[in-house]
Amino acid sequence: MGRKVDRLPSVARLAGLLAIAVVASCRDRVPSGPGLPSRASLAVVPRLQPAAAGGGSTFISLRKVRGILAPLDGGPSSTAEAGFVNDTATLAFDVTFPGRSRRYSLALAAIDTAGDTLFRSTREITASPGASTLVHDTLKYVAPDSAVAAIILSVSDTLILGVDTLAVSAAGVDAQRRELSPLYIRWSTSDSTSATIVSSGPSTGRIAARDVDRVVWIIARAFNGVADSISMRIAARVARVHVVPDTLALLVGDSARFGVVVSSARGDTLTGRPLKWASVDPALVQVGGAGGAVHALAPGTTAVVATSPEGAADTAWVRVVSQALAVVRTDVSPKTVHLLGIGDSAQLVARSYASDSSLTPGHYSWSVRGGVGVVSVDSLGHLIALAIGSAWVVATEQKGTADSAQVTVDLPTVTLGAMRAGRRVMSGISTGHRGTGNAFDGGSRSSSSAPILRGCSCPRSLIIAPSATSSGARVKSASATRTPTRSRSWTSSR
Repeated sequence: MGRKVDRLPSVARLAGLLAIAVVASCRDRVPSGPGLPSRASLAVVPRLQPAAAGGGSTFISLRKVRGILAPLDGGPSSTAEAGFVNDTATLAFDVTFPGRSRRYSLALAAIDTAGDTLFRSTREITASPGASTLVHDTLKYVAPDSAVAAIILSVSDTLILGVDTLAVSAAGVDAQRRELSPLYIRWSTSDSTSATIVSSGPSTGRIAARDVDRVVWIIARAFNGVADSISMRIAARVARVHVVPDTLALLVGDSARFGVVVSSARGDTLTGRPLKWASVDPALVQVGGAGGAVHALAPGTTAVVATSPEGAADTAWVRVVSQALAVVRTDVSPKTVHLLGIGDSAQLVARSYASDSSLTPGHYSWSVRGGVGVVSVDSLGHLIALAIGSAWVVATEQKGTADSAQVTVDLPTVTLGAMRAGRRVMSGISTGHRGTGNAFDGGSRSSSSAPILRGCSCPRSLIIAPSATSSGARVKSASATRTPTRSRSWTSSR
């Protein structure tokens, strides 16, 4: 017979292990039963009410969420707080109660960095024995501007130089015309490549402009979708000034006008920019009147300087003589001029030459031929577009020599998006119905964020823009179109 094997130690060992498992199981179970309290762990994950289309604030910065869990049948409340991480937070509650379940009231509040409550909710929940029961709840937007019915934007100036910044503020009222403050605004621009929002706060924003020449819309939209917009012109900084021609010859007592081409650092031709004109020797040549106009006072040669507010400058020379040589040739420059829209303007310059090809003063009469009514020209060669079409502008020197330039006037292509009536956001407010329409920046893009006033199917201001921008393209406001004098020709000496 084999040797007897003693199995008692193994049985004892198994019994010991079983006892340990039973103790552990009892320890992990939530105690329940008659006379024993029940325990529950709740994980509350708040969700924020979504903003209306296009709404929501770029300024709202939530700091924490606070929750209060109160038994409906009375008793002490439990409070918990949690910080927001990317608009997400989780509250943890551990409660003990008699019986198998208990009803609670759960109140949640989302608080921003300034200590203001912007979102809030209240609901009832049932707690049952168990661990980590997940509870979701949606918090409603309750900030002061939750009832805003109209927004009105204001800026200190609607013109901003490139690379500068400009503050814009928003005021809001409810349906009873009561002012609401602060406003938690989502700011945007119709062209983020030209202007961006660099900072914002309650009811205010700051716009940073790029160094471009363009019109953009600044849009403010509240959490509930109510919006307003305002147009702003960005004026690119003047980087270069070029005076043409580089030399003029005048008789004592004559007048003339220099032309000038102003451009940005990108090479775009800029219009309507103020320049300061000065004569190096005012005793010889006087500068006055319209930009670039000079008057010869005494024989000699001096320089005339044109300077932009940014400091860009160029110099041209004026030679004044008391007696002119015989004129054998007259030259007009530039040879072609392209005007963009009625009211646009340009400068032509006529110069005469003697037989030895030297400059000599001339006396000119300017006239329009082959397109009368398209442009007007004054006694110093200044052009203004009157109608769409083309014409020849002729400078005739009194000795009979002449030259001409071809002038073309085109109307910018306007791509007007279909205007659509927006929803009524305010009732009985004298400022009128504000909906959405299409506004245009300096390019061919459109933005569907310009307000439409009641009784008018157009934006607050209409910007006419070329369908494709090019060097020298100009953006004009329909409300700023000039009505030029319709004179055809002048005759004077210069």
